[in-house]
Amino acid sequence: MKHVVAITGTSLTAGHLELFATTDHGAALLHRWYWAGAGWTEWEPFEWAPQSP
Repeated sequence: MKHVVAITGTSLTAGHLELFATTDHGAALLHRWYWAGAGWTEWEPFEWAPQSP
């Protein structure tokens, strides 16, 4: 995984959290989810974000 330089979060409903992380030089936008009772997903590319070559 590349170095994360910025991170932000949002919550759509109670018991839910989504984190977004930007890697070095904005090369990628990653995200992961948390659901109460299910835990965290792995970091994945955010498919709606433009990716640098």
